Amino acid sequence: MTQKHHHKYEYRIHKVQDYICSHLDQDLNLETLASMSALSPFHFHRVFKSVAGETLHAFVLRMRLVKSCTLLLANPNTKIIEIAMTCGFSTPSSFAKTFKKHFYMSPSEYRGSHLPKKSKIGTSLSKTRTATSNTGQATNIPITYLSDQDLQSILDRRKTMNVTLQTLPTYRIAYMRQIGPYGVNNAQLMQKLKTWAVTQDLLDASSIILGIAHDDPALTPADKCRYDCGIVLAADYNLDKRINETTFPGGEYAVVLLEHTAEAINTAWQQIFSTWLPDSAYQLDTRPIFERYMGASNADVTIEPATCEICVPIVKL
Repeated sequence: MTQKHHHKYEYRIHKVQDYICSHLDQDLNLETLASMSALSPFHFHRVFKSVAGETLHAFVLRMRLVKSCTLLLANPNTKIIEIAMTCGFSTPSSFAKTFKKHFYMSPSEYRGSHLPKKSKIGTSLSKTRTATSNTGQATNIPITYLSDQDLQSILDRRKTMNVTLQTLPTYRIAYMRQIGPYGVNNAQLMQKLKTWAVTQDLLDASSIILGIAHDDPALTPADKCRYDCGIVLAADYNLDKRINETTFPGGEYAVVLLEHTAEAINTAWQQIFSTWLPDSAYQLDTRPIFERYMGASNADVTIEPATCEICVPIVKL
């Protein structure tokens, strides 16, 4: 495929990828996906692989497995059978078999090996102290309590994170995508998007720019990591059809404000999932996580934003 044709079909395949990721619990048959790209099933396979760097089957399976990993850790109390169904696996046994083939461990083993270990401080099991059950018989029970030290530790951790709960609107965005290693490529894509936005009179001090890292580098080969950079559009804006468009669902988000540096962002990602979320009354929702950039620096193509907000979709436990 020539570069000209590659660019022509890119946005079609990206739309199909977005559809797949938001419908993983459904039957993703070839005919439906091919029709979305205005291609025959035969040509769709070839074009999809050229743009995505992998076959349709490999992409769908990888997205289902990655989503299952996220849900296993983010929602430790959700039954594995529910996660399997949410991720589009037909049976729990097929999920377990596929998961073990790719990660060399069962879903329950993966969850147990990655979740933070519970502290033994403040937990004791008395062999002599008894309580009366509803049958009237004495029974040994674990006595679990939160010590002053544990409580203060939780409060201290929360204070170090600038987290606010916000109800965000649905965003309509025009976006560009790059597939490859995260890092400098992300910054270059943002500059490319802002340069395009200038030509459309879309960039000013009130612009909202979103960055979406779709893939976990720990689970996804670097050359297949997808990163989108988009700018929020007004509902009545007439968008050039040569650029991708999508919507980000509104709702409740935990929003973390931080300095826009690679170190600060990496630290924030770790703290959100290892510290803030387990200590909160919330669990991760299935809506996308994204970075939000707001402020005067958005209006200058050559200036990197000074701050960044990580927006994490949440629902109450």
